[in-house]
Amino acid sequence: MHSQVLPLSHQRLKLDRSLRYILIDKGLESFTISGLSEEYVSRFKEESGKDLDPGETRKWVYRRIYQLVKGGFLKKLAGDRKKGLVFRQTDLMKSVRISEVTDKHIESLVIETATFCPEPIDTTGVLRKLEERAKQYQVDLITSLGESEEYMCLYESFPSLKPQLEKQYRQARERSSKLLGQLTAIKTMIEQFSSMLSE
Repeated sequence: MHSQVLPLSHQRLKLDRSLRYILIDKGLESFTISGLSEEYVSRFKEESGKDLDPGETRKWVYRRIYQLVKGGFLKKLAGDRKKGLVFRQTDLMKSVRISEVTDKHIESLVIETATFCPEPIDTTGVLRKLEERAKQYQVDLITSLGESEEYMCLYESFPSLKPQLEKQYRQARERSSKLLGQLTAIKTMIEQFSSMLSE
């Protein structure tokens, strides 16, 4: 018993929305796997605003192309090493009746965007640590200022030591300025967290 071959006009081909647009509506006659993958990613982005994973999309397009080649809808042509194999639509593809299928496979290709959920702030704990740091900066600042004052006293007592004392005095003053800035920043944060606790 011979199997019945359907006339071309009665054969059907199922394509998802994006692939149908590229191959049928847009009429892309020939293409490479890379080229079709890029077209697919771009088309899906236009339709949905979502990004597809390029690597996973390429794998899916590769499998789909070879299914179409096997079905006689595409023909594989010789290509070059740089661009890869070229595929061209056959007369069967141009005459077959197209029906759309669901885009369920797309779910595995979409790049998931992680939602950032900040952890709740332990305001009391942070405030305690800021206050501890402020105390340390305060001690360091007092020490540095005392060092600067001592260098000035030594200079007044021993003017001949000016070359040695001048460098040490300048470094102590720079440390004091830096510590003062750090202390000011910490105090600003302490005020902010204190206001959060009082709300």
